[in-house]
Order: sequence, then structure tokens, then C-alpha cells
Amino acid sequence: MIFLDSSALLKRYLDEPGSAVVADVMEDDSQWAASVLARTEAAITLCRQWSLGATRATQLGLLDDDWARFLSVPIDFVGLERAQTIGC
Repeated sequence: MIFLDSSALLKRYLDEPGSAVVADVMEDDSQWAASVLARTEAAITLCRQWSLGATRATQLGLLDDDWARFLSVPIDFVGLERAQTIGC
């Protein structure tokens, strides 16, 4: 199982450095996980990235389709504090 943060998740929808690596890893592993925060951050970024409605709707649709495959990890304040403790 792979865990994607929002920056890795966005590489699936945006052509940027590292996009091919993320695509390969996601293709090789059919089990994906991400926090619900990553999905929200990705959606907001896609909305801001694409000025054309059709392109934005397409990218958001792809995110929605993909999200159905994800194990979504809920997050609350305790989880955020724990992540900060681990990260620091």
C-alpha cells in the first residue's frame, strides 16, 4: 500500500517534475491511501490551477473517480498534533 500526500496526489493530475514517478508507483501498487486533508488540498489546487471550466471539471472528475479507490484516512486535531510530534 502506498500513502500519498497532497503534493504526490497532485502529480497524478498535473504535468510537473515527478509526475511520471508517481504514475508508475500508483500503477504498480493497486492499494492507495491518503488523508482526507490531501484530497481537499488537491481539489482546491486543481480549482485554482485550471482557469477553463471544462478542464477543471475533467481534472476534478478524475480526482473523484480515483478517490473511490483510496483508503481515506480521517484526520482530527489529535491526529494533526501526533503528526507534528512525529515530524519534529
